[in-house]
Amino acid sequence: MSSKRRKTNRRATKQAAQKRSQRQTLILIGAVAILAVAVVGVLVLLNQASGNSAADPEPVSLDKSYGAEDAPVVVVEYSDFQCPYCKRFAEGAGQQLREEYADAGKVRFVYRNFAFIGPESTWAAEAAECANEQGRFWDYHDKLFAEQSGENQGAFSKDNLKRFAAELGLDTAQFNECFDSGRYESTVRDEVNEAQRRRINSTPSILVNGQLIQNGSSYQVLQAAVEAALATP
Repeated sequence: MSSKRRKTNRRATKQAAQKRSQRQTLILIGAVAILAVAVVGVLVLLNQASGNSAADPEPVSLDKSYGAEDAPVVVVEYSDFQCPYCKRFAEGAGQQLREEYADAGKVRFVYRNFAFIGPESTWAAEAAECANEQGRFWDYHDKLFAEQSGENQGAFSKDNLKRFAAELGLDTAQFNECFDSGRYESTVRDEVNEAQRRRINSTPSILVNGQLIQNGSSYQVLQAAVEAALATP
């Protein structure tokens, strides 16, 4: 074989090897790209699952609620009767929500106990449950927030909680028996556990159709969330 032909064969062999190497590199790059896309997709799904942890479809009791049973939007508040921000919400945005949306049949407003500040929070929550036995939860709810005065300083002592019932005209014998029996200790504890499962870590915390609303105690924010929910088919 001539020297020229040998050089030509070596050059062709070298070029073929380079092409094989290029093809292998492209295949490797493609595989890496596909793997990267898959990893990103998994991370997005995990972030979505984590971000929606407070909105898991755990059934919420409507026993302490205001508004039409078939309202298209359900707003849930997790609250502590000793929380000053809860008082502000109850007397402001919460009241507006009840008047403008619940009374119009558009919203079912649900109260859930997240009694975590101290013993008076728990006693107040239990007392409100006893008032609910007589169909007077919301009256007692409003009374508690009106009487709020400091945390664990006696405003919600057991004697005061009984006095509030009397001032509201409840059947005091029934109320006192209910309260003294501790009938709703487990109910309040279960609702606190429910809040913790939803990763609620502050009060008031507001959910609209199961979605935790950041800064939901602001009426402007809450109203926007409600309107968005009403507009969703």
